[in-house]
Amino acid sequence: MTPFLYGNGGPIIMVQVENEYGSYYACDKKYRSWLRDETLAHVKDNAVLFTNDGPSVLYCGHIDGLLATMDFGATSNITSYWNKLRRIQPKGPLVNAE
Repeated sequence: MTPFLYGNGGPIIMVQVENEYGSYYACDKKYRSWLRDETLAHVKDNAVLFTNDGPSVLYCGHIDGLLATMDFGATSNITSYWNKLRRIQPKGPLVNAE
């Protein structure tokens, strides 16, 4: 996969580190940090690393230092969802990754 990462001239611009971990009961920050570090050891800065969680479980799903994204369907409540993301991640793109 390494040659295909954007930083190496390839087409892969983002790598998802975890998918909806916030829905898991443990809310284990140590595990999430380990997972980030393990992924960084392979990807380095050659692609954007991100997580993806539902709006109600962002706190236990996001990983410090990575782009937090959300997944949700069509809704009229989109502003409140983006506000939840901004509390976790004050800057950066607002992404619905699903």
